[in-house]
Amino acid sequence: MLNTRLIEEAVKIVIEYWEAEGISEETKTIRDRVTDWYNHTEITTPQMLAAAAISGDYEFGVTWDELLDRERFFFPDPIEQSDAYAEYLITHDNYSIGEIEASYHDDEWR
Repeated sequence: MLNTRLIEEAVKIVIEYWEAEGISEETKTIRDRVTDWYNHTEITTPQMLAAAAISGDYEFGVTWDELLDRERFFFPDPIEQSDAYAEYLITHDNYSIGEIEASYHDDEWR
């Protein structure tokens, strides 16, 4: 059975992503690509389905780990981003521990 709600949510995410990147693509083309990924995989979340569609057309033999990597690439976890940013600050600049700790709380204000 086709989960049209999941597909439409993923299409909406892809459209928003493309708009943020300044890329224009027909909704029908996006919907067809999302539906193709849906029909050939076991993806059950709109974000992962959107990440797969953003990455391109369906690829035979794609692994679950590759799909997870694509999702993390296109939609990174804010907590992981904060950790990576703090690590960058520590290794590349001499910021105080107070500034580094404050950077962890920046995401709470969004």
